[in-house]
Amino acid sequence: MMGLWEAIPLWQPDLGRLSTFVEMPIKRAVLDAVSSHVAVLDRDGTIIAVNAPWDRFAQDNSLDDNQPAANTSVGSNYLEACRMARGDAVEGALSAHDGIRAVLAGDLDSFSLDYPCHTLDQQRWFTLNVTPLQGANGGVVVSHTDISTTRRMAEELRNSEERLRLAAVQLDEQAYDEALKQLDAKHAPALDVRFLELKGDVLSAQGKKAEARV
Repeated sequence: MMGLWEAIPLWQPDLGRLSTFVEMPIKRAVLDAVSSHVAVLDRDGTIIAVNAPWDRFAQDNSLDDNQPAANTSVGSNYLEACRMARGDAVEGALSAHDGIRAVLAGDLDSFSLDYPCHTLDQQRWFTLNVTPLQGANGGVVVSHTDISTTRRMAEELRNSEERLRLAAVQLDEQAYDEALKQLDAKHAPALDVRFLELKGDVLSAQGKKAEARV
């Protein structure tokens, strides 16, 4: 599945519009210290500053080894790029567009969106957060935070809970061997105690009291 980065077509930027934001070393350092991929947009949705993680991600996910991914550089209009999205990520890109525009217009105090950004060999998820810039010039800060590890942990927890429920049913049905297969499978560490307890119940039901106490 293509993510927001891959779905956005080439946009020709107006490089003449830069902000004094990037001329301030302290703010530049703060931006670069943030692990999320961060871009600052002006009131029209044009990128006026990005941090180092944003640049690295744009380069790492580019189809051209010598150029960052299209529409990710200072001067690109992020709103227009989202609006012109194609492929599997169209829905997410359009939701991002509407959310960013709403924050720019003052209709929303902030905006957040979880979206997939998978590659051929890796499944990834990100959270988009949009917050307004204070001041007369307006604008917003857009950040993309990798939540892949959290999503995988949540999925592993859900699958493990389903294994527990199935094993409990199999115990009631006296399908002990099937229940043990569920309980011996890889599961979320947070459920270790519940897996051990239920495995003990299955072994006890089989008459294996000594093993059940291990």
